[in-house]
Amino acid sequence: MNRCRLIVDEPNTGVWNMAADEFLLQSTDSESSPTLRLYGWSEPTLSLGYFQKQADREEHAASSHCPLVRRHSGGGAIVHDHELTYSFVVPGTPRWASSASQLYDVIHVALRDLYNAWANAPDVARLSEGIEDGPFLCFQRRAIGDILIGESKVTGSAQRRNRNVVLQHGSILLSRSEAAPALPGIQELTQKTVSFEKAVKDCKVCLERALGCEFDEYGFDSSENSRIETLASEKFSQANWNGRR
Repeated sequence: MNRCRLIVDEPNTGVWNMAADEFLLQSTDSESSPTLRLYGWSEPTLSLGYFQKQADREEHAASSHCPLVRRHSGGGAIVHDHELTYSFVVPGTPRWASSASQLYDVIHVALRDLYNAWANAPDVARLSEGIEDGPFLCFQRRAIGDILIGESKVTGSAQRRNRNVVLQHGSILLSRSEAAPALPGIQELTQKTVSFEKAVKDCKVCLERALGCEFDEYGFDSSENSRIETLASEKFSQANWNGRR
C-alpha cells in the first residue's frame, strides 16, 4: 500500500487556503508522496475560477459582501462556507496520468457512497451524467461525474496540472450558506446533519480506502508555513491576481 501524507487544517481565509494548495502543487515532484489536505473556511468566501471575470461576481448579489480570491483551477465561482474542502496532490504516475477523469471518478464515487451512508439511503446521491455550463456559480453548473442529491449538486471538483503533478480539489457542501441561499446542502437535502469534524473523520476513512493508500497525518511545518504565507501575500491577496480578467 502506498504512503500518503494527510494534512487536516483548521478553517482559514480563502487567500491562505488557495496559497496552501498552490504550495503543495509547486513543491511536489516525481519523488514525492501524494498529499491529501482537508480544510475549512474561516468566513464565507467567494472563489473565482481561473478564467472567470471579476466583474461577473455582480451576477450574484447574495455573496457581494464576501471576500474574493481567484483559484488556480477552472470552473465556476464557489461560495465556500458550510463545507469541507479537499485537495489531493499527486505525481503524475501512470495510475493517475492516463486520464484526467480517472482520479476525478475514483474520488467522486467514494464520496457518493459516503453521502449515501450519511443519509442511510443507498441511492440518494448519484453521479451526474450531463453537462450544463454557463451559470456564474459552480454549484449551478453540471459536469459529468458531479455528485447530485435529487437535482441539486453537492460536490464538484476541478484539476490543475503542473508538469507531471496533478492537483484536484473540490467542495463538499454540508449545508446551505446565507451567502448562497439558492444552494441547499447535504443537511437540507437529506435531513441529516453532518458536522465538519464528522465529515473530516469519515472522509479520511473513505478516501484512504478509495485511493489505495495509508495516511501519515502531519501538518505544515514552520518552513512550509512561511512559504505559504509568502504565496498568500505576494500572489493570492494581490489585485493583479484576483482581478486579472
